[in-house]
Amino acid sequence: MHDFGGCQIDELHLLYVDCVTSNHMIFESMFEHSGVRYDMASSGEEAVKKCLGAQYDIILMDCFSDDIDGFVATKMIRDNERAEMLEPTIIFALTDELTAVSQIKAESVGMDGVLLKPMTLNNFTDLIKKWFGEADSASAAVSDAMIPAAQDPERQGLDEKFLDKNIALSLKDVLKDKYGATVDLFKKDIKFYVDEAYVGVENQDVEKVHHAMHTVKSASMQMGLVKVSELAAQLEDLCYADNSAMQPKLLCDIIRAQVDHIQHVYTLSEGMLEQIKL
Repeated sequence: MHDFGGCQIDELHLLYVDCVTSNHMIFESMFEHSGVRYDMASSGEEAVKKCLGAQYDIILMDCFSDDIDGFVATKMIRDNERAEMLEPTIIFALTDELTAVSQIKAESVGMDGVLLKPMTLNNFTDLIKKWFGEADSASAAVSDAMIPAAQDPERQGLDEKFLDKNIALSLKDVLKDKYGATVDLFKKDIKFYVDEAYVGVENQDVEKVHHAMHTVKSASMQMGLVKVSELAAQLEDLCYADNSAMQPKLLCDIIRAQVDHIQHVYTLSEGMLEQIKL
């Protein structure tokens, strides 16, 4: 039995989510070999239901499903955790192809990372060791098959990835005593256009969201909020892409999750603008 810094693997409770039956067989064998206690789910909907009745230590979530995909399922699980004030489960997306969009989606719905298939037993053991081993193992090098989602800015600290101080300070130098009022106006604009994006989501009006995010992107870059601008640009691209094969409600669920994330990052970054004002 594997022992990771005092935490035996059989003490962990894992949920594996995948609609492919042959993958269930492969992962069941891997889990049984390692000794982890596990449950299986064949769809995102089933995964959400299982999480309502059990608390898992880790979830391996396939990204695509015939009903609700892994990203939407994760958002539902995170919403329930917040509502019930539960300790967040570690959730990783499983994907056959790592793309910028999949990483963005994973980050936006609260996943802890993205795992690239195929997963080997060694990859799985490294994953468990990293997250449930000794205290410093969480900062260990990540295996080639595991790509972590971007860390929450609250944990990694607000830095130049979120605010380009050269842009902000140059703007302040130009505006002088009008800088504070400009920041206040910018904040009102962002609130208006984020609200417009939510209205677009409610009405399944992707074009409205696209327009709102284009404005957020441009305005944020102008003020130096590079991370907000980057996220808005990514969502703008998603809205502009050919999504005709996706059900409108599913698309809007994904868009809502990303708007939520943009709102979260903006709220954190806003404080940095306030510091520049001083």
